[in-house]
Amino acid sequence: MQPDIMIVGAQQSLITYGGLLKGYGYGITTANSISETYVTLSKGIRPTTFVLDLKFPELLELVPALRAIGGRNVKIIVIGAENAARALILKQGANMFLHKPVQPEAILEAVQYRRKAS
Repeated sequence: MQPDIMIVGAQQSLITYGGLLKGYGYGITTANSISETYVTLSKGIRPTTFVLDLKFPELLELVPALRAIGGRNVKIIVIGAENAARALILKQGANMFLHKPVQPEAILEAVQYRRKAS
């Protein structure tokens, strides 16, 4: 069965956000890095939603790549500390940008909102 959501980021993000979303019944897969994300995708795993908690330069690479792979059907939610990067990340193809620090419940709301919009 394909997971609903892939969370990409540091270990703490994977634990916090993954645990919350699993508790609400979402199938989760995780990756600690861009390269691990590509390896997972190369195995044919295609989540419908991505939650990305990465540094700005990595986002500039990954967001357009995910958009190219999944097209308009993929939801991309970015969590970031650099508010100045928001416009560029959204222009690159992200659907939503949440500014750190973000409450775990805000992640749940963003995932649910994006899923309803599909």
